[in-house]
Amino acid sequence: MKKFALLVLIFCLAACGGDFKMSDVTGKWQLSTMNGQSVTSMREGGVTLDIQEDGKFAGQAPVNRYFGQIKVEEKTLKTGPIGSTMMAGPPESMQAEQQYFQALGENVKSINIENGLLVITAMDNKKLVFNRAK
Repeated sequence: MKKFALLVLIFCLAACGGDFKMSDVTGKWQLSTMNGQSVTSMREGGVTLDIQEDGKFAGQAPVNRYFGQIKVEEKTLKTGPIGSTMMAGPPESMQAEQQYFQALGENVKSINIENGLLVITAMDNKKLVFNRAK
């Protein structure tokens, strides 16, 4: 019986751990936490991420608008370089934006959907967590 239960568990883990497709993450998202901290006061109107079916993304960071590309790589989704406008803001907003771009940029380890949330994990294990935008 224990062997059967173990086989069922292994099968479920293998079946549930499928590859993500672009359609899994396509849509408009709003940043809720960055590195475990709430970001509600980071920017009026919020920090956003809009992912298109073709992998292009764009959004509003704490100060600047930004854009980039997501690609399927090694059974996960990865981002490429990020481009942005070059406006200046208050020092704390500029620092938050730099941290955001570092976590969202080319050092992304994985992009996953967890309990309906978009979770982007950087190589240093810092996380960006997004809710679906309404």
